[in-house]
Amino acid sequence: MGIQIDTQTKSGLPQRKNGKMKNLVLFIALTIGLSLFQSCSMDRDRSWVNAKAPTIPSLEMMTLPQTAFNTFSEVVEEDRVAGTFENFTHAVFSLLAWNTVVSIQMALPTAAFQAATETDPIAINDTTFEWRYTFDDVENSDIYEIALTAQISDDGNRVLWKMLASQVNGFQDFLWYEGYTTLDRSETSLVLHHKPESPEPYITILFNRDVDEMSIRFTNVIPQALEEGSFIKYEAKEGGGLNRAFRLGESVENDMDIEYNKDLGNGRVRHQKYFGDTNWHCWDADRKDIDCE
Repeated sequence: MGIQIDTQTKSGLPQRKNGKMKNLVLFIALTIGLSLFQSCSMDRDRSWVNAKAPTIPSLEMMTLPQTAFNTFSEVVEEDRVAGTFENFTHAVFSLLAWNTVVSIQMALPTAAFQAATETDPIAINDTTFEWRYTFDDVENSDIYEIALTAQISDDGNRVLWKMLASQVNGFQDFLWYEGYTTLDRSETSLVLHHKPESPEPYITILFNRDVDEMSIRFTNVIPQALEEGSFIKYEAKEGGGLNRAFRLGESVENDMDIEYNKDLGNGRVRHQKYFGDTNWHCWDADRKDIDCE
């Protein structure tokens, strides 16, 4: 009996050791495999960390170019004399009025938007990025906390923008800007919302750029407002002739077209409400009224 027991014991012990060794090897293999799987999964999940954020829309894509007004800058009220400089000066003062309105309304939100260029974005995922920063409105002694978000569209052709503003000790999470730009930066469509207490859409901005042409249009879109639908549009193209233009729109009778050469300064204006006809009224390089050819 003792011998039999010893035999079973000797034959059984190595079997248990082999079993333990196999289990240990299997455990180690599973542990390593799971670690590699988790590592690969984490690498895939965090692949967006190094994703490149889209470029913030340039100032050109959001504002009227002030250089466009250089042609009209040296004008005084006394020059507005019928039969002398009437055509040119009528165009000038109409443009200055529009430019003043647009510049005043757009200055603060556009500056807040552009301040994002001084901040590094944070990648939320591989298609969404966020800029968070503080913007100081020195003139009005206000401070804003800005959250600008950019999301690349599913088709990869557009960037969807949204800017939220919170005033320190004031309003919170006001949607100031929203819209999109194309990735090739040839097109922009943005909506400026009015103000925190009246957050409806206020002004739309449409920017287009081709190889040798560009245009930007600002339209008042406040619902049921007297100014709803009124707009100013600037156009530029390469080459000679009348290579710059403004289109001002309020109504059919009060629409105005202005075309001019940016270097020479000659041009023409068409404004039915003012002139009483739909003809072009021209001026030469000295800004004097001339007959249109």
